[in-house]
Amino acid sequence: MRQEYDFSKGERGKFAKRYREGTNIVVLDPELRKSFPNDEAVNEALREYLEIEEEACDGGRLTPACSYRPCNCDDPLTMAREHLQRA
Repeated sequence: MRQEYDFSKGERGKFAKRYREGTNIVVLDPELRKSFPNDEAVNEALREYLEIEEEACDGGRLTPACSYRPCNCDDPLTMAREHLQRA
């Protein structure tokens, strides 16, 4: 450690609880970073995707417009993960 680093006002374990709860960091490919410059842009796109998918799949039931089999997921994030894995 360099001498110029001053940790005298540091708080031990300040972020430990949040770290233990887990993280959801996603690394975007360079070509996607241009379209999604921040977390708001990514979240907005995912919400729109889920809305479109829910409409096409009629709330989890397979319809002619739905390209995925139903997953019977109550949690939108779980539904999105399953649908992305099938894509």
